[in-house]
Amino acid sequence: MGEGEKHQKCGFQFPAPRFVRNPKPAIRNRAMKGQAAVEYLMNYSWAILVLALVIGAIAFSGVFNPNYFVMEECYMGPSFNCHDQLIITSPSSTRLVMNVTNGLGYPIKLASIGYTTDNLGLPGTNTTYKFFSGGYMDNGNSTVITMYFNGSAQPQRDAVRKIILNVSYYICAEEVNPECIANSTFMRSISGRVITRVLQQ
Repeated sequence: MGEGEKHQKCGFQFPAPRFVRNPKPAIRNRAMKGQAAVEYLMNYSWAILVLALVIGAIAFSGVFNPNYFVMEECYMGPSFNCHDQLIITSPSSTRLVMNVTNGLGYPIKLASIGYTTDNLGLPGTNTTYKFFSGGYMDNGNSTVITMYFNGSAQPQRDAVRKIILNVSYYICAEEVNPECIANSTFMRSISGRVITRVLQQ
């Protein structure tokens, strides 16, 4: 009688053999996943760092400042061209420099320009006038006009200022006023505006 038969006759059965999985492959898989995660972080952390530096540089340059998107303009109508406008500030005064061109089709003589401003030179809303003693402009000629705003209310660099202009002039056309007499009969007015960012002197 075999040994197995003796045990079966005694009522004892051997348990079925169980196969134990080798733990080493699981540990190796976890190690490989960890290494892949570290490599992923190493590769993409540089890209994230570069992106953060680029965004910081753009923000520092002022691109995200709402004033950056302001449309600058100098407008006095299609026949009296205004261009190359600048607002330059210093601790004690701010000056507006602009180039105007007479495109009216006849000579004129500038009489005055009224500048209506908000917190520029003087606090609040104010209108300041510049008067011209000569001011003659032939048709097609250009001239540079500078106006100073003195006072305690001086704007900061990159601030945006809007100035309302009112230009008064005399018609010097050969047909109506050949001697270019400064008489109210020949006076006309043009309204316009300047919108521009402030530069630091």
